Amino acid sequence: MRIVLVRHAEAESPHLQVDSERALTARGHSQAGETGVWLASFIDEPLVLACSPFRRARETATRIQQALPQASLRIVDHLTPGDDVRQAMAALEAVPVGGTLIVVSHMPLIAGLANWLSEGVSGGGQPFGLAEARVYELELPGPAQARLVKRFLPGA
Repeated sequence: MRIVLVRHAEAESPHLQVDSERALTARGHSQAGETGVWLASFIDEPLVLACSPFRRARETATRIQQALPQASLRIVDHLTPGDDVRQAMAALEAVPVGGTLIVVSHMPLIAGLANWLSEGVSGGGQPFGLAEARVYELELPGPAQARLVKRFLPGA
């Protein structure tokens, strides 16, 4: 099984509006597009794009989907910045996946998910850059089962 964790791309300032409604900037759209093109360079099987309901994550996922038209897009609750890693994993386990699962979320949750999958620890983890993608391979979903095999940080 392959899981790709992606942090949303650059968004408008949090001081301008409600956090959940922050849109991507022009640079953010470019970053998300670069990440999508990179993912499309090696993913050709069916996949699911699961993203946070927050606007910046949805817009990032939509830009990635433009490069991966075979992707099915799912909005998943419990992938927001303040959510718990175990809640997020339970929500993701309910998403039917026939190939690769791409998860678009926020800091600190996305780093916590990475740490859970690779180390079995539900908090902390190495921070993700904007629109950064990390690809993990795992035999079984669960704590400390994943191995980081690729990563990408767009230059836009």
